Amino acid sequence: MKKVSIIIPVHNAADTLTVCVDSILAQTYSDLEVILVENHSTDDSYRLCQELQKKDRRIKVIRSEKKGVSAARNEGIRLAGGEYIGFCDADDHMEKEMYAYLVSLLEEKNASIAMCNGFVSYEKKEKALAVYPKDVILLDRNESILTLHRRSFLNAYVWNKLFLRELLTDIFFDEKLDFAEDYDFICKVLEKTDNVVCGSKKMYHYIQKKYVRDRKKSIEPYLNAQKMFEQYYNKWMTAFPNEKSLFTCYYMYDILGLLAAVSKSGKQSYSKQKELQQIVRMYKKAYMQAKEATFVMKICTLSASISILLYAWEYRFVCFLRNR
Repeated sequence: MKKVSIIIPVHNAADTLTVCVDSILAQTYSDLEVILVENHSTDDSYRLCQELQKKDRRIKVIRSEKKGVSAARNEGIRLAGGEYIGFCDADDHMEKEMYAYLVSLLEEKNASIAMCNGFVSYEKKEKALAVYPKDVILLDRNESILTLHRRSFLNAYVWNKLFLRELLTDIFFDEKLDFAEDYDFICKVLEKTDNVVCGSKKMYHYIQKKYVRDRKKSIEPYLNAQKMFEQYYNKWMTAFPNEKSLFTCYYMYDILGLLAAVSKSGKQSYSKQKELQQIVRMYKKAYMQAKEATFVMKICTLSASISILLYAWEYRFVCFLRNR
């Protein structure tokens, strides 16, 4: 039995960590190590990590020197001793068969990445993470990159996946990113992998978080994210010349998400908001004609091209409807 290392960044998670860790320790696949990376918490998270460590020898606890989820995950990757690596958020939990299922997919299909479906829990409801094919699907490198950007069942989350350890030998999270860091990581991994196996069983429970960003916070993370989105857009447009419509749609989706986030920073980010609005206007025509663009996103694109305030209101309204 090959060991699975599960990395959990822990930041102010004292209220949820026990449920999370218990769901991992209860796994039917028992050859596990749980790496809790305490990340500058201001609550009792570190003390709780130490208490949990005393209860099960499979738990390791370290304190991250740097701030941020990317830095915490990277420290976990460096410490991991398993042949497989998985990630979990400290306020989520999973079904007890999840890692047995993912390991079986990896070994049966001789794949380097396995993923499963899951649930997203909002304030008043829970729904499936995505609509998956009924059968197990094996994708090669190019198929996995295209499927990711179709926003279908292969997604840019790390917590519903299991990675072959040797695949991550020289791949880490970009610590300059505080926005869409998972997308960057998944893209780097997919470029290196030979195949990805996608299973349809719902195994992970993701709790939709209500993040409130400090309006005085630097917009530098957003600048880094914009640069990253642009770099991948140019790369994919060159690598897949017959799929320009697909990647334009994905790029616009990212820019609209970035604009919604930046607009919360107020006047200090006004120039960046206007810059993002210009990008929306630049690609609006191509986006509106793309078959991959949804009706809702077309409406958002029109709103953002006309008024940032109108778009910000519309974005909040869409989120409200989704969470009801």
